[in-house]
Amino acid sequence: MADAPTYSVIIPVYNSAKIVSLVIARTMAFFEKQGWSYEIILVNDGSRDNSWQVIAAQAAQLPHVI
Repeated sequence: MADAPTYSVIIPVYNSAKIVSLVIARTMAFFEKQGWSYEIILVNDGSRDNSWQVIAAQAAQLPHVI
């Protein structure tokens, strides 16, 4: 992203591997529909499932996800 985002969304993630991709997609859809500049910051709160792997994969593929 060339410009700093206007909005930062911080999402805590705890044992949410099954739903975190859906949460990201819905959040992105909302901001895209509005035409707003944004970033999504995901914070892994010590998950014991594979939430971190999902977060890392999403961040590697989606420029708005950190």
